[in-house]
Amino acid sequence: MRRIDLGHNKLSGMFPLSWERLYDHVWYVGVEGNVDLGGCLPLSAFTTIKYAGTKMTGLCADSTGMETNGIAATFKHYRQPFNRSVAVTVG
Repeated sequence: MRRIDLGHNKLSGMFPLSWERLYDHVWYVGVEGNVDLGGCLPLSAFTTIKYAGTKMTGLCADSTGMETNGIAATFKHYRQPFNRSVAVTVG
């Protein structure tokens, strides 16, 4: 499974965290237009998500508060621009 499009399906409640088991298997999730859907998406930062018109917050944060994997460059957010800097340590 690579693409899941559930946009405009009248979904409601919190997005299920059990989707974490799909972490490396999904590259696109579309849930836009589900106005009563909230929570976060427990998938890889390499996953493109389209969630305008929902109560979702984007990707779930890990214990450091960064989006999953902390890879901002691949995070697609359709409600507002994502402009968090990511610290990189070389050495």
